[in-house]
Amino acid sequence: MKKRESIFLGFLVGILAGITVGVLYAPEKGTHIRNRVSYRLDKYRNILKNLLDQLIEEKDKMISSAKVEEQKRKNEMKEKAEKLMTEIDDLSNKIKTRVN
Repeated sequence: MKKRESIFLGFLVGILAGITVGVLYAPEKGTHIRNRVSYRLDKYRNILKNLLDQLIEEKDKMISSAKVEEQKRKNEMKEKAEKLMTEIDDLSNKIKTRVN
């Protein structure tokens, strides 16, 4: 997950650096540049929102999957513990009957 975050952060820094350099060296009027930058920022904001939604959805799926796996393990452990308790009770009863 850390690798994705660093790639994503690099992507954002690259976008901001590109916009800054483009604005500083642009030969066009300020209003035209502002409109274009605003359009691109809206476009990137939408892309970013979609990526974040996908990441959140993926995270939720992973958490859900982990919870299911955890419950499965708990059930397995419970079954094994119950089986051991039954075996212990059986052995205890056999020992008691042999002693008497």
